Amino acid sequence: SSSSGGSAAIWPPTVKPTPVSCVSTALTGSHTTYNVGPGQSYATLTAVPWLSLQPGDVVNIYYQATPYATKIGLQAVGTAAQPIIINGVTDANCDRPIITGENAVESTDSISAGFWATSAGSVVEPEGVIVFVWGPTQAYATLQSYITIQNVEVTGGKRTNTYTNHSGSVVHYDTSGASGIYGVAVQYLTIQYDTITGNDEGVFLNSQDSARTSYYITLRGNDIYANGLVGSYLEHNIYVQGVRSLYEGNYIGAEIVGAQGSSLKDRSSGPVIRNNYIVASARAIDLVDTQDSPVVLDDPLYNYGWVYGNVIVDDCSLNICSTDLIHWGGDSSGNQACSSNYHNGPLFFYFNTVVVENIPEAGTRMGIFDMPCNQQSVDAADNIIEFNLTGANDVFELGICCGTVNLVDTNWITTGYVGSGENGATVTLNKTGTVIIGTNPLLNADFTLSATSGSP
Repeated sequence: SSSSGGSAAIWPPTVKPTPVSCVSTALTGSHTTYNVGPGQSYATLTAVPWLSLQPGDVVNIYYQATPYATKIGLQAVGTAAQPIIINGVTDANCDRPIITGENAVESTDSISAGFWATSAGSVVEPEGVIVFVWGPTQAYATLQSYITIQNVEVTGGKRTNTYTNHSGSVVHYDTSGASGIYGVAVQYLTIQYDTITGNDEGVFLNSQDSARTSYYITLRGNDIYANGLVGSYLEHNIYVQGVRSLYEGNYIGAEIVGAQGSSLKDRSSGPVIRNNYIVASARAIDLVDTQDSPVVLDDPLYNYGWVYGNVIVDDCSLNICSTDLIHWGGDSSGNQACSSNYHNGPLFFYFNTVVVENIPEAGTRMGIFDMPCNQQSVDAADNIIEFNLTGANDVFELGICCGTVNLVDTNWITTGYVGSGENGATVTLNKTGTVIIGTNPLLNADFTLSATSGSP
């Protein structure tokens, strides 16, 4: 329990139950309800008055076979009691309405209001399909707040795609890469039960300075996969920087083959990653230092992170896999350099199942925890860590480079692991609990636990 950003909060919040059905229905707003789609009040997303959304508004987007090719700019500010909800209404087969950036046009009201012609708007116009930024009548650095985006698919935010901009010109998205959902700075944003795929970067939510800092971002129950930019390590399925980000119940898949980014990258204070199924890209989980926000750095939970209840799979047969699965600490000063701005504290890692398989060649070094310096540590408890080394001279390391790995309570680990890192570096390995060594943890086919999982 701690406070940050001017409001008290229990961190993390309790787990929200998963919906019992994948079919989503229309909602009714406490203020205004906008219904969009075939036979509805608004035939297109382009006609919705996005810049006029008020607390308690609901936008219901009904499924149609043709994707909605609309770029959406959002300046909305809801409240805790009356959030603003953008809600996809599926068909009976659970098909979500698709919002695509490919050949998209911008909403009518954003053009007439000059939303994209402001200094901030013009910078972020090519950055994504759904874009959050303060509008022309709002104060500088107004945070879009208390907004939920749910039950939709967002795709097509790619530099190779074009859209029609506010001047009527057909232009490409940012040549450095575009996102499905992009935000300069937001607070209390929830992205849930969505599919986000086919973008250069899936979700990008940033903090830039003390005024432009994001707070309390939640990604819940989404399918986020197959984003990425071939040859680039700068774009990820998820990239968030803010005060206290929460990821729960998501399927986070690998990036596209040839991309070099992470499945999940986060520069937040007190990140919580729980109950997800994560498939590794260059990294599965990349938790590193904040680059721009002193507010994030000053959060009392900045030096702590929590990863628990996840299935984490590193499958090299997918032609994209990781040799250093989980990064904790920082990367802005170079991987071997230490910085006071790094997460210089413990990562709590418990009740996870980690599977490393289909290693392609002999002499491969595979590692779990990559910590750049000795200030970082991992407290690992009640995990199953299974790996399959088949080649001559393969090595499986719990730690890479530096830091401390504390094996506490009980952990099951495949026989043959080593504790410390490569190139003469030393990882301190403390075994204060029980380590069960075995060859087969007897997992189910989907890597969930069977009745006998964890036996030697």
